[in-house]
Amino acid sequence: MRIRPESFAFTLLLGALAAIPPLSIDMALPAFPVLEHDLAASSGGAGLTLSLFLAGFACAQLVLGPLSDRYGRRKVLLAGLSLYAVSGALCAASPGITSLIVLRLVQGMCAASGTVMAFAMVRDVFEGAAARTRLSYVSTVLTIAPIIAPTLGSWMLFLAGWRGIFLFLGLAGVALTAAVALLLPETHTPHPAGARPGLLSGFARMLRHRQAIAYAACQGLSFGGSFAFVSGTPLVLLGTLGVSPGTYGLLFAITSSGILIGALTNARLSRRGVRMQVPFAVALCIALLSALAIGAVTWAGALSVAVLMPLAVVHMLCRGLAGPNAAHGALEPMGGNAGAASAVLGFLQMAMGALSSALVAALFPLLGPVAMPLLMSLCAAGALGAWWVAQAPLPAGEVQRH
Repeated sequence: MRIRPESFAFTLLLGALAAIPPLSIDMALPAFPVLEHDLAASSGGAGLTLSLFLAGFACAQLVLGPLSDRYGRRKVLLAGLSLYAVSGALCAASPGITSLIVLRLVQGMCAASGTVMAFAMVRDVFEGAAARTRLSYVSTVLTIAPIIAPTLGSWMLFLAGWRGIFLFLGLAGVALTAAVALLLPETHTPHPAGARPGLLSGFARMLRHRQAIAYAACQGLSFGGSFAFVSGTPLVLLGTLGVSPGTYGLLFAITSSGILIGALTNARLSRRGVRMQVPFAVALCIALLSALAIGAVTWAGALSVAVLMPLAVVHMLCRGLAGPNAAHGALEPMGGNAGAASAVLGFLQMAMGALSSALVAALFPLLGPVAMPLLMSLCAAGALGAWWVAQAPLPAGEVQRH
């Protein structure tokens, strides 16, 4: 028996699919020291298990999205989840660091199927305010996952060792595969075999659609700003401000809760019929102002936990408010190419997150704590600029073409 798209169970299952990557990433983090010892690996080798997972996740989206447009969401999702489950079990049985690195690459590629299909399936069955509401709920689950994942990983590490973490992820893959096979309906009807467009046609269509690609850029830049904060907080809070590791974990959870509050607020506003442009524009403007404020107090030498935390929560709340609207703006015009659009959306997020975090790390030795709010401000300004481009009306000929 298939669940109805209008049901809460449908949205919850999509959220669980989208949460696969953050769970796979953050649950393994507490196991790095034990993993390095057991496999006689260097810290660089353990870090590669994360880097290769992220690389596989980012790049596979560009393949899986068009494939789902061509052959249907369920087929691609079932194949990806099945291989994810197998790769998790093989990671648990890995005899050495080299095999684990390769398997984590495969696992990241397979995990991409969950995120791409979740966003594409929302576009398949919902439009307008209903789509924004569902995207907000999916974003809520995505926010909760990285908050609870390190704690869950620590428990699994204590109970079953690092191999138990990967076995847990493999079993989660089995459960999700079964749930999709038994409950999730196909939401996209592919073209007949003789009339199927090329695999790259969806990318070409999105790149030609100025509003869709501008919204995708807005989403990527907004994510880059929040990732600049995430990657910079260990350097600022632990290094510059000298908070303890336990306090750092608590502060990180508090700032992450801002995204959760923002996403839930956006869902409530969407249900009440508030046009997305209003909360979207307000969120992007306040995100830029909060980043500039962090930069100003840091430059003035007045940065403290009491000053940083309220501004950081506001910045993250704006991210939670803007994210679902940016995703909706990128997916809404794409129709049958929602898989390709979702792939571009996810790839740009990962690319901007990786770039902003790398720049924070590179600039920190030169600029000190200012490097973090500098990158946050640049990304926030870029996101606001991309939103402005998206708001400009399409020329008459372009409207007809789209």
